[in-house]
Amino acid sequence: MKIFKTSFILLTTGLLLSCADIYYARNPDAVFDWIKFIDNKGNVQEATFFKTVTTKKEDSKGSVNIKTTFSGVTSHRELADLYLLDAYDENIYLGIVNKSGDRYFSPYSKDDILNLKAERYFDLYEIGKGRISQTTYFSKNKLCQDFISKNGILLNIASNYYDLRNENTFYTLFIKAKLNNKKILDKVDYSYEITANTAQQKEEIKRAITDQEVEKLVLVNLSEKAGFLDHFICTK
Repeated sequence: MKIFKTSFILLTTGLLLSCADIYYARNPDAVFDWIKFIDNKGNVQEATFFKTVTTKKEDSKGSVNIKTTFSGVTSHRELADLYLLDAYDENIYLGIVNKSGDRYFSPYSKDDILNLKAERYFDLYEIGKGRISQTTYFSKNKLCQDFISKNGILLNIASNYYDLRNENTFYTLFIKAKLNNKKILDKVDYSYEITANTAQQKEEIKRAITDQEVEKLVLVNLSEKAGFLDHFICTK
């Protein structure tokens, strides 16, 4: 790729620290360990993570589950299976969900990758290094067909970055962009939201973030998402 030299460095500022693999429930058989995040539609969700012990790198390492409430009863639904892909980042868990809601896509399965190439829409979830991220990929035609052409694809991203001293304090970066495998095709829209227990905490985080750092983080996110398509989905 000409401009998307894949960079997997998470920029962290002030209170926004980074660490790998902090989100799994300590005991899946005990009370669920819920963590809040904001999805790319702006909705506050709560997630918990079940870890699977396996010896094969291509096997699912667990699942991400979303809290649901019906008639006052709290339950959960599985959102996606999670995989580790060392060539992407050995400390970030990936979950893929297509438009039909199928959630068992494996980055190690050739058939699954072929199916994704022909999709017009899918969600990528990334969990780890102090972040929960959701990216929706949209295309007018087949995803990879548009990605390598002047048509380009649309990205809708929400990346949540956590203060590891308090997981209820986090910074959410929202990004909407149109790009192909060579360049950004239109103006990038982005904004951010701070979630904290007190107004003082919000102010501390706000003071720690500069406009320049936000712009860099936007480009890092776009590079990651385009790089994922370029190197793992739309390969020849």
